[in-house]
Amino acid sequence: MKAGLLRRLGVGAVIVLEVAVILAILWPTIRASLDQPAARRELLAFTSGLTVGMPRAEVMSRVEQAGRAHLTIAAVDANLVIVQTPHTFGAGNWLAWLDFTGGRLSSIRIRIADSVRIKPTGSPPDVGVAPPR
Repeated sequence: MKAGLLRRLGVGAVIVLEVAVILAILWPTIRASLDQPAARRELLAFTSGLTVGMPRAEVMSRVEQAGRAHLTIAAVDANLVIVQTPHTFGAGNWLAWLDFTGGRLSSIRIRIADSVRIKPTGSPPDVGVAPPR
């Protein structure tokens, strides 16, 4: 009787341990999904402070400004800066595509991680003119 109980407890402990490991591995993604509304508000507040024609250096200093809990630079080159919210399940995180022409901000577009063509519901209208790609 005791051996059967110990065996059942052992199986239960293994299952609990496996679930704990899976949750530990998935926790960053789960946390990002929970933080997504705050991250989106932060991205919208950031982009609303930008204006077309701003010098690239000024935009970059604002991107790197302290106090941004959820935003990171995903990619940077001379003509494009992508600022993103944390990754979520289904690639529903928002990205700000900041295009530059001649060293000045030429457009601001909010998109989802899946595609530069998919504009998320609830995002503001595009500002400026995006260069052809």
